Amino acid sequence: MSVLELIEALPDVGRLADWLGLVGFVITIGGFGLTLRNVARAKDAARQAARAATEARDGIARFNLLSDVSQAMAVLDECKRLLRARSFVLLPDRFIELRRVLVGVKHTHSRMTDVQSVAIQDMIKLLALMEARFVSHEHDGSDPSGVIETHRALGQMADNLQVILLELMADPGS
Repeated sequence: MSVLELIEALPDVGRLADWLGLVGFVITIGGFGLTLRNVARAKDAARQAARAATEARDGIARFNLLSDVSQAMAVLDECKRLLRARSFVLLPDRFIELRRVLVGVKHTHSRMTDVQSVAIQDMIKLLALMEARFVSHEHDGSDPSGVIETHRALGQMADNLQVILLELMADPGS
Protein backbone atom coordinates (compact mmCIF):
# COMPACT_ATOMS: atom_id res chain seq x y z
CA MET A 1 0.00 0.00 0.00
CA SER A 2 1.26 3.38 -0.81
CA VAL A 3 1.29 6.31 1.54
CA LEU A 4 -1.32 8.05 -0.50
CA GLU A 5 -3.69 5.11 -0.18
CA LEU A 6 -3.02 4.99 3.57
CA ILE A 7 -3.94 8.64 4.00
CA GLU A 8 -7.10 8.16 1.96
CA ALA A 9 -8.04 5.21 4.19
CA LEU A 10 -7.87 7.30 7.38
CA PRO A 11 -10.96 9.17 8.42
CA ASP A 12 -11.15 12.80 7.69
CA VAL A 13 -8.16 14.21 9.64
CA GLY A 14 -9.52 17.77 9.66
CA ARG A 15 -12.72 16.62 11.25
CA LEU A 16 -10.88 14.63 13.91
CA ALA A 17 -8.72 17.67 14.72
CA ASP A 18 -11.85 19.78 15.11
CA TRP A 19 -13.37 17.27 17.55
CA LEU A 20 -10.14 16.98 19.51
CA GLY A 21 -9.91 20.78 19.67
CA LEU A 22 -13.49 20.95 20.98
CA VAL A 23 -12.79 18.27 23.63
CA GLY A 24 -9.63 20.16 24.66
CA PHE A 25 -11.63 23.40 24.95
CA VAL A 26 -14.27 21.72 27.14
CA ILE A 27 -11.57 20.23 29.38
CA THR A 28 -9.90 23.65 29.66
CA ILE A 29 -13.18 25.36 30.61
CA GLY A 30 -13.86 22.62 33.18
CA GLY A 31 -10.39 23.04 34.68
CA PHE A 32 -10.83 26.81 34.83
CA GLY A 33 -14.18 26.33 36.63
CA LEU A 34 -12.57 24.01 39.17
CA THR A 35 -9.79 26.55 39.70
CA LEU A 36 -12.35 29.33 40.34
CA ARG A 37 -14.22 27.10 42.80
CA ASN A 38 -11.00 26.32 44.71
CA VAL A 39 -10.08 30.01 44.77
CA ALA A 40 -13.51 30.81 46.23
CA ARG A 41 -13.08 28.08 48.86
CA ALA A 42 -9.63 29.38 49.80
CA LYS A 43 -11.01 32.92 50.06
CA ASP A 44 -13.84 31.69 52.31
CA ALA A 45 -11.37 29.76 54.47
CA ALA A 46 -9.21 32.88 54.82
CA ARG A 47 -12.28 34.91 55.89
CA GLN A 48 -13.23 32.29 58.46
CA ALA A 49 -9.68 32.23 59.81
CA ALA A 50 -9.65 36.02 60.06
CA ARG A 51 -13.02 35.98 61.84
CA ALA A 52 -11.79 33.31 64.26
CA ALA A 53 -8.64 35.32 64.98
CA THR A 54 -10.71 38.44 65.64
CA GLU A 55 -13.05 36.53 67.95
CA ALA A 56 -10.09 35.06 69.82
CA ARG A 57 -8.46 38.49 70.18
CA ASP A 58 -11.77 40.00 71.39
CA GLY A 59 -12.22 37.13 73.84
CA ILE A 60 -8.76 37.69 75.28
CA ALA A 61 -9.39 41.44 75.56
CA ARG A 62 -12.71 40.77 77.31
CA PHE A 63 -11.06 38.32 79.71
CA ASN A 64 -8.31 40.87 80.48
CA LEU A 65 -10.90 43.58 81.10
CA LEU A 66 -12.90 41.36 83.45
CA SER A 67 -9.69 40.33 85.20
CA ASP A 68 -8.56 43.94 85.63
CA VAL A 69 -11.94 45.04 87.01
CA SER A 70 -11.90 42.06 89.38
CA GLN A 71 -8.39 43.02 90.52
CA ALA A 72 -9.56 46.59 91.17
CA MET A 73 -12.44 45.25 93.23
CA ALA A 74 -10.07 43.10 95.28
CA VAL A 75 -7.78 46.07 96.01
CA LEU A 76 -10.80 48.18 96.88
CA ASP A 77 -11.98 45.53 99.35
CA GLU A 78 -8.50 45.52 100.87
CA CYS A 79 -8.67 49.31 101.27
CA LYS A 80 -11.97 48.98 103.12
CA ARG A 81 -10.49 46.32 105.44
CA LEU A 82 -7.45 48.51 106.16
CA LEU A 83 -9.72 51.45 106.89
CA ARG A 84 -11.83 49.41 109.33
CA ALA A 85 -8.61 48.13 110.97
CA ARG A 86 -7.45 51.75 111.19
CA SER A 87 -4.23 50.86 109.33
CA PHE A 88 -4.09 54.34 107.88
CA VAL A 89 -0.38 54.20 107.09
CA LEU A 90 -0.96 51.42 104.52
CA LEU A 91 -3.89 53.08 102.77
CA PRO A 92 -2.03 55.56 100.53
CA ASP A 93 -0.10 52.74 98.85
CA ARG A 94 -3.29 50.76 98.28
CA PHE A 95 -5.01 53.87 96.89
CA ILE A 96 -2.09 54.28 94.48
CA GLU A 97 -2.38 50.62 93.46
CA LEU A 98 -6.13 50.96 92.95
CA ARG A 99 -5.68 54.11 90.87
CA ARG A 100 -3.02 52.38 88.76
CA VAL A 101 -5.34 49.46 88.04
CA LEU A 102 -8.28 51.75 87.25
CA VAL A 103 -6.16 53.91 84.93
CA GLY A 104 -5.11 50.75 83.14
CA VAL A 105 -8.73 49.61 82.83
CA LYS A 106 -9.84 52.98 81.53
CA HIS A 107 -7.11 53.40 78.94
CA THR A 108 -6.54 49.87 77.67
CA HIS A 109 -10.08 48.65 77.18
CA SER A 110 -11.97 50.33 74.36
CA ARG A 111 -15.07 48.17 74.85
CA MET A 112 -16.24 50.16 77.85
CA THR A 113 -19.14 52.54 77.43
CA ASP A 114 -18.74 56.26 77.99
CA VAL A 115 -20.75 56.01 81.21
CA GLN A 116 -18.44 53.27 82.52
CA SER A 117 -15.37 55.26 81.52
CA VAL A 118 -16.63 58.40 83.27
CA ALA A 119 -17.46 56.41 86.41
CA ILE A 120 -13.93 55.01 86.52
CA GLN A 121 -12.43 58.46 85.92
CA ASP A 122 -14.46 59.81 88.85
CA MET A 123 -13.15 56.97 91.03
CA ILE A 124 -9.56 57.82 90.02
CA LYS A 125 -10.05 61.47 91.00
CA LEU A 126 -11.63 60.58 94.33
CA LEU A 127 -8.83 58.13 95.13
CA ALA A 128 -6.25 60.83 94.47
CA LEU A 129 -8.01 63.08 96.99
CA MET A 130 -8.22 60.26 99.53
CA GLU A 131 -4.55 59.47 99.09
CA ALA A 132 -3.60 63.10 99.69
CA ARG A 133 -5.72 63.22 102.84
CA PHE A 134 -4.19 60.06 104.32
CA VAL A 135 -0.64 61.01 103.35
CA SER A 136 -0.93 64.39 105.10
CA HIS A 137 -2.09 62.69 108.31
CA GLU A 138 0.61 60.04 108.02
CA HIS A 139 3.28 62.70 108.64
CA ASP A 140 1.76 64.20 111.76
CA GLY A 141 0.63 60.85 113.21
CA SER A 142 -2.97 61.92 113.72
CA ASP A 143 -6.04 60.05 112.57
CA PRO A 144 -7.48 61.49 109.39
CA SER A 145 -10.88 63.08 109.43
CA GLY A 146 -13.71 61.68 107.38
CA VAL A 147 -12.99 57.99 107.96
CA ILE A 148 -16.71 57.15 107.79
CA GLU A 149 -17.15 59.18 104.59
CA THR A 150 -14.10 57.48 103.09
CA HIS A 151 -15.52 54.07 103.93
CA ARG A 152 -18.86 55.06 102.38
CA ALA A 153 -17.11 56.32 99.23
CA LEU A 154 -15.11 53.09 98.95
CA GLY A 155 -18.35 51.13 99.32
CA GLN A 156 -19.93 53.19 96.54
CA MET A 157 -16.88 52.55 94.35
CA ALA A 158 -17.21 48.82 95.01
CA ASP A 159 -20.87 48.95 94.02
CA ASN A 160 -20.07 50.88 90.83
CA LEU A 161 -17.29 48.45 89.91
CA GLN A 162 -19.63 45.52 90.56
CA VAL A 163 -22.23 47.05 88.21
CA ILE A 164 -19.56 47.64 85.56
CA LEU A 165 -18.32 44.08 85.94
CA LEU A 166 -21.84 42.66 85.61
CA GLU A 167 -22.55 44.82 82.56
CA LEU A 168 -19.34 43.71 80.90
CA MET A 169 -20.03 40.06 81.66
CA ALA A 170 -23.59 40.33 80.32
CA ASP A 171 -22.52 42.02 77.07
CA PRO A 172 -21.23 39.35 74.66
CA GLY A 173 -19.83 42.07 72.38
CA SER A 174 -17.49 43.34 75.08
